[in-house]
Amino acid sequence: MAKEQVNKMLQETSALFMQAVAELDKLSNEQLDQRIKMYGGRENPRRAAAYDLANHIREHSIHIQKLLDAVGAHGSKQTEAQRIMREACVSLGSFMAAFSLVNDEDLEKTFENQTPRKIIEHVQGGIKSDIGFFSADPIPPAPSA
Repeated sequence: MAKEQVNKMLQETSALFMQAVAELDKLSNEQLDQRIKMYGGRENPRRAAAYDLANHIREHSIHIQKLLDAVGAHGSKQTEAQRIMREACVSLGSFMAAFSLVNDEDLEKTFENQTPRKIIEHVQGGIKSDIGFFSADPIPPAPSA
């Protein structure tokens, strides 16, 4: 099954999301209190846009799953691997959120013999290993006695 279009859309969405996270990271508590015009010209505190970022994505994650289930598409009856993949994506989001709080000048700060740079390099190495493990040849079963 082809995934070129899907992967491109996911990359575009990820890039937009990281842009939004970078902008959100710049805002102070006072700026979150400021009232702005949002959808339909309604006035809301800027904070509402921050919550919208999280809630809108969550809403449509459920919507996509409902659509897949309704039309019987690939992913409607998830395999164990697909369920693990979904949880891995959630954990990546949590990791990306934590790491997005790091500034370049913090990359070498040390605690418990670790730095943010060492931690992300360790995670990247683990992901690279897992990619190889997913396509590794299985160990043949032991001969029966």
